[in-house]
Amino acid sequence: MTTQNAVEVLRQLSGGRTLDKLSSAITDAVQAIREHGGKGVITLTLAIAANDDDSVAIVGTVKSKVPEGAAGKSIFFDTADGRLVRTDPRQQEIFTDVKQARGGSAEDRGDLDRAATAGAR
Repeated sequence: MTTQNAVEVLRQLSGGRTLDKLSSAITDAVQAIREHGGKGVITLTLAIAANDDDSVAIVGTVKSKVPEGAAGKSIFFDTADGRLVRTDPRQQEIFTDVKQARGGSAEDRGDLDRAATAGAR
């Protein structure tokens, strides 16, 4: 029996679509490994079954497992009534007034700027 040229069989399998899928899987794996590190695995499976006559049917499938980027993580706190909130409900707020959180009024900031400038002279 003569040894088959595997590349030639892949070229003809499903009109070349299996070979195209394999090529794309390799490209995607290399890109994912460069972006995220780790390793990838590509599996080419050829299912070969005899037909009633002297022929065989071959079905090719390509599967790949490539590294993915870590999903972003968000921290939430649960309240007594079961809601999810972004701030810890047990922690006292530092700024209770919007004006305080922004550093006072524009007038107050202007006074501070003038005082700082006068002190620098």
